[in-house]
Parts: sequence; C-alpha cells; structure tokens
Amino acid sequence: MLNTKETTVKIAEHFDDLYQKVADETIHPKNEYLRLLILLRMMIRSVLATQNQANLDLRYYRRQKKLMERQGISFVLLDAAILQKEEVYDTTKKALVRFGEDVSLLLDSWQYAGATYEELFNLCGSHRMKNWKKERLLIEKDREFSRLAFVYNLDYPDDGSEWIEETTDAPFTHALKEYMFDRITNTEAGRRAAHKAIEEVFPGLFENAMTITTDVEGRRCLVDKDGEIVGYLDGRSGEDVKPT
Repeated sequence: MLNTKETTVKIAEHFDDLYQKVADETIHPKNEYLRLLILLRMMIRSVLATQNQANLDLRYYRRQKKLMERQGISFVLLDAAILQKEEVYDTTKKALVRFGEDVSLLLDSWQYAGATYEELFNLCGSHRMKNWKKERLLIEKDREFSRLAFVYNLDYPDDGSEWIEETTDAPFTHALKEYMFDRITNTEAGRRAAHKAIEEVFPGLFENAMTITTDVEGRRCLVDKDGEIVGYLDGRSGEDVKPT
C-alpha cells in the first residue's frame, strides 16, 4: 500500500503526463481539463494537510519554548524543531502559490473548452453554495471561471463565517488566495490590479483618503488630499492646537 507521500507523487506524475497530452492536443481537452482539476485538487489537499500539521506543531513548540524561557531554560533542539517546521510551512505556502496559478489557468482553459456554469458548480460542490451565490454567478456569466472562483470562494462552504479558515476543506479557495496574494504583494501588475479593483468597489476612496503624518512639533495628525490638517491622533482638534 502506498503511503501519503508516495500517493501524492503518483498523482503528480499522472497530472504531468495528462497535462502534456492536453498541451499536445492529442486528447479531447474539455474532459481532460476536468480530470486535471480533480487531480490538482487532490494534490492541493495533500499540501494543505502538511501545512496545517506544520502549523499545529509550530504552535505547540512555540508554547513549550515560552514555558521554558519563563523558567530560564533554553533547549537547542526545540529551536531547531521550530526552524524546521517554519521551513515546511513556508514551502507549502510556495507550493500553494504555484498550484493556485495552475488552478486559475485550468479553470479558464476548461471554460473556453466548453465547460458550463453548472459543471463549475458541481466541481466546486454546488450543495455547499447558497442560492444567492448561484444567482450572482449567473448575472456575471461573462466572467472567467478563475475570477468567479476567487471572488466568491466557490468551494468554500457557506457556514456563515466571515473568515477563511486554513483548516476548512476548500482546496481551490486556499490555492487561489495564496496565488492572488503573492501577485498583489510581489508584482507591480498585481498591485495595479488590486488598486483598480478597490477603486471599482469603493469609488472615490483614494480621492477622499487621508494620510497620517507628523507636523513640525512632532505631533501625529491626519492630513487630507489637499495637505490640510484635519485632526490630531492624540485626541486634540485642529481648533485646540493650531499647527505652526
């Protein structure tokens, strides 16, 4: 019987082989794109399981380190264990970024190959979606699958939570989140896209935004878009304390 690591390797090998066949156009793309997405979901689940375990271990080791420090005890092996788990966690984050890019590309390729919205719902678990989400998706029927999956977290269960928990089973959501976050933070194009998206959702936000600065007397204050001080962060008003 194969262990978890061996199983993941076998899935990855099958994924690579199938991906090459699709790229060479030797098989019908629509069905194979779906198979690729299912294989990719399995690999992402494996990475997430490793990440979640590393996170649990890190929390435990860090708690133990704090307890020892309070007693004036240092333990080199514990520091080494923390470092090793941090490396594992960072590695899984990088893997999710790559998988997120693959999910984005494959979802759109599957769509262009003829996949329907109903098929997208089924892939992501339509039983987990509430009606408002399905109705909203049908309104945005001209949008790419990758955008819809990211914006609406299609495979994340509608449990009423306002937060995305890393331990919740939602492989596409987690991978796309890591990929998009990496683009926003590490690429100029991503930062521009994020800025544009915020402007679309909150028109006038940047035009009316205020910044925090320090005046000539060292007091922290809010300044409007015209450079005028509108208030102080220590609770004093502009009328109480005039800038020099």
